[in-house]
This record gives sequence, structure tokens and C-alpha cells, in this order.
Amino acid sequence: MKNGIKVFSVFSLFFFLSFFLYFGFIIKTEFTNTYTKNEQNFAELKLRVLSIYLISSDLKTDYFSRRMHELLKSYHRLIAFSISDRSGTVLYTITKTRSILDNKNKSHAISNSLNPVFFTVFNAPISLSAANISSVKAVYRSFQVKNIYPILKNAFFAIITFLIITLIYLLYLVTARDIKGHTEIYSPFSNLVWKDHLMSSLENEIENSYAEKNNLTLSIISIDNFKNLPNKELIYLRIATILKTNFRSKKFLFEWYSGYAIIMRNTDIPEALLKIKELKKQIANSITGVSNVRISAGLSSRNGRYLNADTLYREANTALLKAQKEGNSIIAFNADPEKFKVLHLQAT
Repeated sequence: MKNGIKVFSVFSLFFFLSFFLYFGFIIKTEFTNTYTKNEQNFAELKLRVLSIYLISSDLKTDYFSRRMHELLKSYHRLIAFSISDRSGTVLYTITKTRSILDNKNKSHAISNSLNPVFFTVFNAPISLSAANISSVKAVYRSFQVKNIYPILKNAFFAIITFLIITLIYLLYLVTARDIKGHTEIYSPFSNLVWKDHLMSSLENEIENSYAEKNNLTLSIISIDNFKNLPNKELIYLRIATILKTNFRSKKFLFEWYSGYAIIMRNTDIPEALLKIKELKKQIANSITGVSNVRISAGLSSRNGRYLNADTLYREANTALLKAQKEGNSIIAFNADPEKFKVLHLQAT
């Protein structure tokens, strides 16, 4: 699953990078197209203003005022425009909204501090020596909320698609893990071996123990009231760290339901009991602020016998169940090749 998470992380990074680049390009293109249209519109606006002025010959006539209002309404992105003389004095201003005017200027000139994201300002001279007017200044809306609706709509569908793909992929990972077992050896949560690998690892180590003529002990530790503990995840990780500190190789340390399983190579029952007893003390000391913590352990050793992983696990689990029944105990099932004996170590 760890590789699957890495693949998903790379995919997510690629998706969001592509997402921002694509929609950034779309927005930039929208602004560029709008600017080009406004620029073309302004060139036409200058000619129409000049034409109307030449017909009326006066900025104060009703005809000129009426035609200016018609002109303002004819361009939906045009917000305002003004006409100035050669000295730069504003002679005439018409606007759809007074908020863009410089209120400090009695001539109601168009403000020079408009936000360039939302407004585009064009200012150009009118080349006609016989006319009193010298330049036209126009303000166009470069950004409108309605222009971004299609972009937001596409972005929404892109995110929904990403979430659907994410859900399908996560379901695939979970299903694949349930069907095939954990393909990764170590849990990304505790960095211990998945419990799914316990039996196969135990079988291999039993075979190695046969070949090397060494002993082998399986220990299962359970935090009996683990579900009732506060901060369960933090406590579980803390205990996992204790295990990795006490044992050299983490490949023999396994997650096991509400506890842990340990394959102890070259270790007989007396030695294993001492190690588990010390380990139990460390675990109990690590669970601070919680009273009545019960830690039980069950052990079983190969002890020269020819057996399989199922038998050794069953013996250790049986010892654990008895330890849990007695409460806060460590019980070892020591199988003598000639005669089975049960050694019981009561926790102190």
C-alpha cells in the first residue's frame, strides 16, 4: 500500500499542478481576449464621439448628451468615458457608475487609480485640428463575475472527477490489500511488520531453527483494555518504539490486534520470560496518566520439537488467553520433548 500511496501522491501533485496551469492559462487567455476586444471597441468609440461632436458642434446640446448615453449603452463592457481639451481639462464625462470618478476633482474626471484587474483604461488623442476636443479617455470592465462562471464550472467538474478517481483508487488499494494481504512488509503507521506476515515469517524461522539446531520462542503481548485507553494511537506508537529499542531486528516485531507479536530467535523460555517481564515494565511505565492498565503475555518455544507455525502460534495464544483470564500475567507454555510442562510466571 505504501507504493500505492506514493503513486497517488505523485498523481495528486501532477493533477493539481496541471489544474492550476490550465486554469491559469484559461484566465490569462480570457483577459487577453477581453483586452483586445476593448482596444478595438475604443478605436471605434473615438470615431463615433468625434462624429457626434462634429454634428452637434457643442458638448452641451441635448442631441450630444442623448447620443453619448446611447453610445455608453451600446457597449456592455464600457463603463465610462470622458472628453478633454488640448490643455487636459475634462470637458465632458459620462459613466454608468460614479464610483470610478475622482470625487476630489470638480470636473468629475475619471480616477487614475483604478484596479487594473477589474478595469482597463484607454486614453488617446483625437487628431482633428478644427475641433476643440483633443482626447478621449475610456474605462472598460476587464473582469466580470459572469465571465468566470464557465471557468468555475469547469474547475468544479475537474475537482469532482479527481475526487471520484481518488475514491475509486483508494477502494482499489483497500480491496487489493484485503484480497491479497498486505503487499508491503512494514506498516506505515507503526513501522512494525503487518500481522498478516506473522505466520509465514514464523514458518520460515522454524525451518531455520531446525537447520541451525537453535531454539525459537514466540511471544504475544496484549494490552487487554487497549480500547478504553485515551490517545490509543499515540500509546501504540510509543510501545512500538520500545519494542524496536529492545530488539535489534524489527523484521521479527509484528502488529497483532491490540498488541504485538515477537519472534525471538536463539531464545529459550527462561530467557524469553526475563525479556518479556522487563519489556512489560517498560510498557507499563510508558502508559502514563492511566490507571489499571493490564498487560498480558503468552509465550511458547519450539524447544527441539518438530512442529509447524500453526502449532507454535496456537500454544502461545492459548498461554495468552490464560494470562488474560488471570489478569496482568505472563504465562509461558514450555513443551518438553518428552513431557509437556506449563511454567507460570505471575507478574510482580
